Amino acid sequence: MDKHDAEKLRTMVHDTLTGTLRALETPSLLPRPEDRESLVKGFQKHIDALLRVRVNVILIIGGTLMPLFGILDALLFPSFFEKFMVYRIFAAILCWGLYLCNRQRCWPLPSFVLGTVAFYAIGLCIIAMIVDTGGTRTPYYAGLNLVFLSYCVVLPVSVKKLAIHSLLLYAGYVGAALGFDAHPALNTFVAHNLFILSTLSIILIAAHIDHRHRWRDYVLRHELAETQAKLELYSKKLESSVEETETKYRHLVENANDAIFICQEGRVRFPNPRTQTLLGLPLKEIEDRLLMEFVADHDQDALVELFEELELHPQAAPPLRTLRLQHPSGRTLWVDMNVVPMEWQQRPALLCIARDVTDKRQMEQELVQIQKLEAIGTLAGGIAHDFNNILQMIHGFLQILARRTSADHPDHMLLDKLFQTVNRGANLTRQLLIYGRKTDGKVASVDVNAAVVRVCEMLERVLPKTYRLNLRLESHLGRVLADANQLEQVVMNLVMNARDAMPDGGTITIETRQATVDEVVAQKLGMLRTGPAIQLSIADLGLGIPRAIQERIYEPFFTTKGPDKGTGLGLAIVYSVIKRFGGGITCESESGKGTRFDLYFPISSIATGDVMPDVEALPLVNLAGLRILLVDDEPHLLEIGQNLLESYGLEVATASNGESALELLEIMEQKPAGVILDLNMPGMGGARCLTEILRRYPNLPVIIATGYLDPHKREELLAKGAADFVEKPFRFERILQSLQRTRICPPPSHGLADVT
Repeated sequence: MDKHDAEKLRTMVHDTLTGTLRALETPSLLPRPEDRESLVKGFQKHIDALLRVRVNVILIIGGTLMPLFGILDALLFPSFFEKFMVYRIFAAILCWGLYLCNRQRCWPLPSFVLGTVAFYAIGLCIIAMIVDTGGTRTPYYAGLNLVFLSYCVVLPVSVKKLAIHSLLLYAGYVGAALGFDAHPALNTFVAHNLFILSTLSIILIAAHIDHRHRWRDYVLRHELAETQAKLELYSKKLESSVEETETKYRHLVENANDAIFICQEGRVRFPNPRTQTLLGLPLKEIEDRLLMEFVADHDQDALVELFEELELHPQAAPPLRTLRLQHPSGRTLWVDMNVVPMEWQQRPALLCIARDVTDKRQMEQELVQIQKLEAIGTLAGGIAHDFNNILQMIHGFLQILARRTSADHPDHMLLDKLFQTVNRGANLTRQLLIYGRKTDGKVASVDVNAAVVRVCEMLERVLPKTYRLNLRLESHLGRVLADANQLEQVVMNLVMNARDAMPDGGTITIETRQATVDEVVAQKLGMLRTGPAIQLSIADLGLGIPRAIQERIYEPFFTTKGPDKGTGLGLAIVYSVIKRFGGGITCESESGKGTRFDLYFPISSIATGDVMPDVEALPLVNLAGLRILLVDDEPHLLEIGQNLLESYGLEVATASNGESALELLEIMEQKPAGVILDLNMPGMGGARCLTEILRRYPNLPVIIATGYLDPHKREELLAKGAADFVEKPFRFERILQSLQRTRICPPPSHGLADVT
């Protein structure tokens, strides 16, 4: 090679490397000069941790590929195979040794130094093989290219360091190739070097870009960490400010005289203590409950209209509405409610402020009408108590006569009729109470089949011979929670409608079967519960109901009958009763082909054997020697009760009022096994007497026996500790069974027939 060619090659190499280095020069990415030193130190620590891993990678690559590429030696230059394997094994051993050193974290040498030593060792071995195989014409330049590629791409360090060491090794390669080749092939050598230099330039640019991106990423993460720290500080300050503001407003809300709460999605949120006083429940029970649950049925539509009005005109001045709330104690509260649209927890809500104006409202209402209603309620309660006491006397005398009359006595049937008459009088009183005081019906475990049979037995006596009742009752249906009288009234109303739909007579089919209510059926029926149910169907082959009016048949006072045949309340009552007990109803009808009503009642788990059997179903036990205290202000009732209870073998002490009962208990050496207590008595009364008895003798069972007691008061007395409640008129066997249930008697060993 002459001087001209050598100068040409030197100029080409210089220009290529100079252009590459200029292209790699970029301004610093440091955000602020004062942060440069700390950022550089932090970045260097980050790079050192990554560098240790990367150096391990190139050492493993070098230690593995160097001896593995000996296969090429055997193929290309078999004569140099043994010599080249010495080079390769030496380089591989060195790489693995450096790898072990780099694995030791306490090793004083930086990872970059170890990686660079391996770079030079492998590069020099390849240069030696290049010299041995011809210098400028050898294909081993490709191995040197791989060394540059691994070194510059894998190691995440400054491009200047990579370029310096790469150029030094490249210069050694050029000098050795040209210096030891006696007959250099310049064209081949130039082509090889163009490939090497192009590759080296590309990988140096890539290494620079990678290093620059790592630096930028580190700076951004550092700035992000600082920003997050500032945000946390601002957040803490904001939370402190919000907490201070919230404390002030909470103090105002909690000490306000009005009930203040937030209504969101129809549910009560954030109620203040005054809301607890107004609604009569603990705050935990009020929170998250539907506001509609506290509003009286008559005013729920008004509340819905208010919400709809605020939704349509949120900016308008909200009107003040007067609503009725249902207090858990049974009282109806009148409140003036002001509702203001707002946003709470990033969602629309309503701020509700309610003031109890019950007293004011009562004065503003029509006082005469209120007094009439109160008079009706008082009259109903008074009649119920007195009338039931009278019925109890009759019932008691009948029981005495029944015990003195054998079952085959000719007058025994008359006694049964009298018992039925007394029961009818008691039912009449109960209906009067339900109407006058709007008390709840007697909800209990009801056998649907038994209720249907009772109604049909009565209807068969009053229906004309042209009508036939076809019963298809499935056995083992289970039981439902309902009022037996109201359920029978439902069946009777539907049968009477079927009769009116067939003026010339026909067959009325009544069926019961088990059914399963899934979510789809429950939604269709408007039932809240899914699962097993009892289906009661009543069908006729009469005139049918026109499709155009089927949607209105449950509306109150809607009827297609004449004025002298119907009031339009029959199906309305049916629908109301079924819904009251959690059921549903459907109607299938076609003009001229008849009508079919399907009623669904959820089966009660309580009624299927999960609790103790009914008291009246328990067999009586031998009660001889049992001491009982009977307290009642009616002398005849005391006489009857003592007579009957003693006939069962009990020892009975009597008292005419609460004061004498307490005095008698005080002087009795052997306390009675139980007390039968009337409530409506002069003096201290039965309720206070119950409290005193339980306070002095907490283990003494007390059975309440009274002509009338409000259901809420009844639950209150039972909650205080009353053992049981027996409503007059009653058979005295009911008292005995109640005594047995209160566990004051031994387990049953023989029935009532053994008691003499």
